[in-house]
Amino acid sequence: MGDGQPSHKQDQEGESLALCGPEEVESEALLGQVGELLIHHQGQVYCLRRTGKGGLILTK
Repeated sequence: MGDGQPSHKQDQEGESLALCGPEEVESEALLGQVGELLIHHQGQVYCLRRTGKGGLILTK
């Protein structure tokens, strides 16, 4: 620890678990085939979508 990298341990299946730091998820898991995800945040709705060139854009 102390090197700026999240520390890890393993779950019961031997998968690595981050103890600190941001979670990671594949964009496809969030966006699905539609390519969009609606996010409700503090009473507002945001749309995260995949662009035609494969990037991501978050709009309100």
